[in-house]
Amino acid sequence: MTDLVRGVSDEIEYYAEIYLLAYEAAPWNETYDLPDVIEYIDAYLKDTSRMCFVLREDDEPVGMVLGIIVPSPNGNYLRVEDFLIHPEKHRTGYGSRMIDLLFDRVATMGLDCIILGTQRNYPAYYFYLHNGFKEVESAVLLVGKREDTVQKI
Repeated sequence: MTDLVRGVSDEIEYYAEIYLLAYEAAPWNETYDLPDVIEYIDAYLKDTSRMCFVLREDDEPVGMVLGIIVPSPNGNYLRVEDFLIHPEKHRTGYGSRMIDLLFDRVATMGLDCIILGTQRNYPAYYFYLHNGFKEVESAVLLVGKREDTVQKI
């Protein structure tokens, strides 16, 4: 049975493993340090305005959504920061299933919608379009950074 549940601190190492494996795979080919990923995910587990949802198949974590609840005068929404499926489970329907369950969860939480960002012409872009997301023509992603900041963007 597949279900989308709230993440729990007891399993954070499993979640971090999925995160590391997903980002090490193409097309991202990124590497992170395990303690940094654990700290990152832990923030989503502890902060009530952040959400960590875990896709479980037969009680085994196979995917994860990390998001932030954003308040808005027109209705609060979920902004997805990370959407990850274990690389061994890619192209098997788990991602689409996780999106379906996430839409159900958002509706029960009284949230207006889900927004997310991705890179155009990456596989994820086409995956999201295939699963009901629409590109907002009027939106643009801007990044600002001062020279004196130490944090990477």
